[in-house]
Amino acid sequence: MNAGDRKGEVNYEPSTLNELAQDPQYRSVRTALSGTTQQEAIRKKLPFRQAGEYYRSLSQQDKDDLVTALSGDLGQVKNAHNQYAMLSYFYKADADYGTRLAQAVHANVQQVQSLAAKLSDD
Repeated sequence: MNAGDRKGEVNYEPSTLNELAQDPQYRSVRTALSGTTQQEAIRKKLPFRQAGEYYRSLSQQDKDDLVTALSGDLGQVKNAHNQYAMLSYFYKADADYGTRLAQAVHANVQQVQSLAAKLSDD
């Protein structure tokens, strides 16, 4: 992980900013052992459940500290699309969590709620 003072955008795929795509000539490796190794999609996803359970398990002071810490970094995100995407993920994990973060970075809570409603729990 590059934690230095880097310039520019992060190059992730898939990207809503660039039309990047995986090159099909570089397929996943299937190496024969005493069986076969393979990459498979995770069947039981529940992508927001663990974050929500963790948040709800915290004391009020720990929740306050977490929101303060995250909002400091999230408030510096210059790309509004990315910021609102992240806020909607936190909201989907726990409504209080997402609402508090949105308020802390002066984001539109209704827009965050609307985006979160479109997210799948699968």
